[in-house]
Amino acid sequence: MTSKRRLAISVGLLGLTALGVFGCAARLSRKVATTVPRERPARDQAAVRSFDENRDRSELDAAGACWRRGDAAGCQGRLEQLLARSPEHAEGRLLMAEMLAATRRPQEAVAHLQRLVAMHPDNARAQHALNRLLEYRSPPDRTAGREQPSPDRAGSPLVR
Repeated sequence: MTSKRRLAISVGLLGLTALGVFGCAARLSRKVATTVPRERPARDQAAVRSFDENRDRSELDAAGACWRRGDAAGCQGRLEQLLARSPEHAEGRLLMAEMLAATRRPQEAVAHLQRLVAMHPDNARAQHALNRLLEYRSPPDRTAGREQPSPDRAGSPLVR
């Protein structure tokens, strides 16, 4: 074998070795590239969750502002949007029940409160509101013959 031939074979082998090393590096870089997007969805999910919480809080604040203004229809519309998007939203359900009770729809208010208590059995505010509303709807026997207690100035039996 001539020296030129040996040199060509050596360069060829070096080239193949280099390609093997670079091919391995390319596989490593692909693997690194695939691990980066896996971390990203976790950040994206946290951002989406934060956005949803802020949107729900804003919707609840807007519904509360409508209620304080005396706009029951506007309050109900905003709360329906909120509860359609986040049915487990406790504060929204409590405000919906208060609004329904104040607008003389106690059956609907009881339904909302029962659903809330079923979803969040440790929510004392929901349990208290449900008990107050049930007491208001059906007074105990000791008050039989007496007139049912009238709701407060705002018209809600849930507020004292």
